[in-house]
Amino acid sequence: MKVPTFIIVVLMGLTPILLVALLVITPTLTLVAWQPPKVWSNQFGPSPGFQSGVSSVSATSDALYAGGYLGFPLGSMNSSNSGIFVARYDLSGRQIWIRLFGDPGERVHVVKARNGGVIAAGLTNGQGFVRYYDRNRTQVWTNQALDDFYDTSEGGSVVYAVGYYRATNVLFIYELQAFDLKGGFLWNSTISHRCVDCRNVNVYASSVGIYISSSDYTRGLSDLQLYYLNGTLKWTHQLDCVSCSATGVSGDGTGVYVAGYVNPVGNNALYLNKYDLSGNQLWTHQFTTDYLSGRFVHMSADSSGIYLAIEGINSGGSIVRYDSGGSQVWSFGMRATPFAVSGGGDGVYVGGGTGGSSIGSFGAAYGFLAGFWQSSSLIFFGLNPPLSFGLAALLAGAAVTSVWWMRRRYKNKPMSYSKEKATLKSKRIPSDALGTIQVY
Repeated sequence: MKVPTFIIVVLMGLTPILLVALLVITPTLTLVAWQPPKVWSNQFGPSPGFQSGVSSVSATSDALYAGGYLGFPLGSMNSSNSGIFVARYDLSGRQIWIRLFGDPGERVHVVKARNGGVIAAGLTNGQGFVRYYDRNRTQVWTNQALDDFYDTSEGGSVVYAVGYYRATNVLFIYELQAFDLKGGFLWNSTISHRCVDCRNVNVYASSVGIYISSSDYTRGLSDLQLYYLNGTLKWTHQLDCVSCSATGVSGDGTGVYVAGYVNPVGNNALYLNKYDLSGNQLWTHQFTTDYLSGRFVHMSADSSGIYLAIEGINSGGSIVRYDSGGSQVWSFGMRATPFAVSGGGDGVYVGGGTGGSSIGSFGAAYGFLAGFWQSSSLIFFGLNPPLSFGLAALLAGAAVTSVWWMRRRYKNKPMSYSKEKATLKSKRIPSDALGTIQVY
C-alpha cells in the first residue's frame, strides 16, 4: 500500500519541530537528564502493608554491605516475622548473604565495611550493640556495653564507636569507646558536649585522631571535636551557624567534612563544611531548598568524592557529589527517600525506602538498594549509555534527513499557478516585434 505523498510531506516537515519540542519539554518530565546512570536496583519488603528500608550502606572495591529493617507492620512495631538485618552484596547488586536478627522496633544504625568483613552498630534486644561479621556472615564478636550505639569508624587496628547510656530517666551520658579487631575493650571516654538532647552523634577516625560531630537539638548547637587516639579530648569547635544540626561527619585524608541542616526562621537550608585536620574551616556550602525540618543529610567521603544523601526533597530525596575542593560534580533527585550513600569501586550505592518518610519514623513501605555510575552521562527516556546516545543520534539523524528530503524535493520546483496559467503554452515571438536595439 502506497502512503500518500502529502502524509509523507507532513511527517517529514513535523520531525524537526517535534524534536525541538522533545528537547524542551522532556527535561521537565525527567525523561532527559545528565546524571549518573542507574546500573541496578533491588526493591524488597514482604507486602504493601509492611515497612522495610535500608538505613546504612558501605562499599569496598569488591563488596557492598547494607543494614536496615525488614517487615514491620505499618503503624505497629509488633511482628514475630520482622527484624533488623545485615547483608552482603556484590557490586552488581546480587545478594550473597543476609543475617536477620533483633526485635521489632529496633534498628541497625550503621554498617562499615572493612577488608574481610563488616562492622555493624545499632540497637537490638533493648541493648546497644557493636559487632563484627566476616565475609561469610559468621559473627566474630559482639559488644553491648551501651544502651544504644549511633556510629562506628575503624582507624588502623582499632574500632571506635559512639553511643549513650541512660544515667537517669532524663540524663543521657554519651561515650566514645574503642575496641580491638577481636572485640576486646580498650578504653572509653565521655564525650564533652553541652548536650541536653543529643540525638545524633557521629565519628570519623583518621591517623591524626578521632573526630566527633554532635548536635544538641534543644539548644540548636553543633560541635566538631578531636580526640587523641587514647581518648583524650584535644579541642572542640562550635559550628558557625545558628540553630544548626550536624547529621554526619567523614573524611578523605585531605580534611574532615561535616554535613547537616539549618533552621532559620521561615527557612530551611542544608550545609556542607570542610575543615583541615587541625579544625580550621576551609570552605562551606549552604543553600536553601524545600528541605523538610528534622530530616537527615547522610554523608560518606573517600578519594573519589563527597557524597550526600538528602531526605525530604520533593517528597523523595536527592543525591549530590562534591569534589574535595568544594565544587559540585553532579546532583539528581529520586522519588524514593535515601537513607544512606557510599562510594566504592567504580560506583555509588544508595539505600533507603519508598513512601518519602524519614528513617526515624519507620515510614517506608518498601526498602531499596541501588547502584549508580560515579560519573554522570546522558539518560534519555530511561535508557543508559550507549543506548541513550544511540537514540539521541537516531532522532537527530531523522531531523537532518527530513530537512534534506524536503529541500531536495522542492529544489527548483516551479511555483503553483492557477489552472488557466498552468495550461498556457509558450509561443514563439517574432524577432521584429522586439523593436530596434540601440547600443550606447
